[in-house]
Amino acid sequence: MASSKEYLDFVLEQLSELDEISSRAMMGEYILYYRGRVFGGIYDDRLLVKPVLVAVKLMPDAEMEVPYDGAKEMILVDDVDNREFLCKLVECMWEELPEKKKKKCSGLNISMPSSTAFSELSVEVEGFAWYVILPQDLSGSSLGLLSFYPVATAWVGTTAFAALPTTMYVVINLVESLAFILVESMIVRSNECKLLKERIGKGRKEFLTILLEVGALVCSFFTPARFLSYILLLVMTALWIIPDLRLKSFIQETNRNPGHYKASHPRPYGVANGCESRSSGE
Repeated sequence: MASSKEYLDFVLEQLSELDEISSRAMMGEYILYYRGRVFGGIYDDRLLVKPVLVAVKLMPDAEMEVPYDGAKEMILVDDVDNREFLCKLVECMWEELPEKKKKKCSGLNISMPSSTAFSELSVEVEGFAWYVILPQDLSGSSLGLLSFYPVATAWVGTTAFAALPTTMYVVINLVESLAFILVESMIVRSNECKLLKERIGKGRKEFLTILLEVGALVCSFFTPARFLSYILLLVMTALWIIPDLRLKSFIQETNRNPGHYKASHPRPYGVANGCESRSSGE
């Protein structure tokens, strides 16, 4: 049974004396935050909090319940009507709550904190980091366009590869490829590093990708050649299934000789094994 919005509003009202109380809906339930840290949640209209030491001391006789099947036990807060106690409980818990962890995947860490007009793209690979300021329209539009992939795929399937759905599918691929190439070029340009530019090269792989997608777009307009569009897209996909070792070779070479890298490229944009990063004042 999912939790009701009315119960969430009641709990938030009880905690209204505290600053920075927020909630996030998840699968019919609600996760609760205090000053950016998760302290508990509302599950089946029950207020459950993390079993940190201070919470156990304040509620020694409280029952332990699981928020959902397979989850760890949490403390059930019975005295929800006591606003003073509830605020004290959450405030005292904060010091013992774990900070939010940054998501990492196989040595690759990508974060894009948003601002009013721009997004800062931070890419970190094996200790190397690059920072690029992107127009928010680019990052938002590119990510938003990805959501059309399932729509286009379903449309193509239900219309037996008709002209308009095929064209839409090809256009989505083409625009995403152009966005990727633009981001890649901005990363290369923002690093005053000849070695990185040499490893990325002139972008033959990227050029061939665009060429194949433009060819697929042209074929999508003609009935006899429409299936050729999907063959060209399949070839394009095969290009990127093969691992791209250009950036990896750059990282390996700078790791082998960081001193030479620093001497040859004294002003790289970012931090990478002996490379000095630019200060904000420059």
